[in-house]
Amino acid sequence: MKLLACGPMLQARHFGAYNVNGYKFRTITKEDELKIQNDGVYVSSNTRSYANMRDNRVAVGSVSYYEKIVDIIELNYGCHFTVILFKCIRTDTTMSRGIKQDHLGLTSINFTRPIHTNDREDDKPYILALEAHLIYYVHYEVDTDWSVVVHVKPEDLYDWEERMKRLKLLFLHNQGLAYQQQVTSVIYS
Repeated sequence: MKLLACGPMLQARHFGAYNVNGYKFRTITKEDELKIQNDGVYVSSNTRSYANMRDNRVAVGSVSYYEKIVDIIELNYGCHFTVILFKCIRTDTTMSRGIKQDHLGLTSINFTRPIHTNDREDDKPYILALEAHLIYYVHYEVDTDWSVVVHVKPEDLYDWEERMKRLKLLFLHNQGLAYQQQVTSVIYS
């Protein structure tokens, strides 16, 4: 707690790419020279709201944020621990302005109306890297302002059970072949 109260060191490190949560994230500028898109970020946050000022019942709901990474920053707290932040451009998730769903259930995002761009003092364009999920955007051919959101599965969280079953079968199959060869060589020797 004392380290947090003292704040991070004065120098911060910046990265063009960073691996976290099974994803490899990149900044928008790093993406310019690549064909692979890893600058899209999805964050879901639980928020509390009330129907009106006299309402005592709290409603908790999940709010989704769709963003693009501008900068990756590492804050160092006295060499004891570090915090990784993503500085992002966030789209306005107000329905019909910056987000919509089509009849197939696909979510589309419009980045021509970003929010939290760091223009105002109360803008908060930073998110914790640990909360981020990788997404990419497929641009519409007809309406170039809109892009469809595609969620990506983390690299280290693929279906390991299925993969392990296949590896066990392959191992058993190879053991069976090796045993067969041993028996055959004993019989014929």
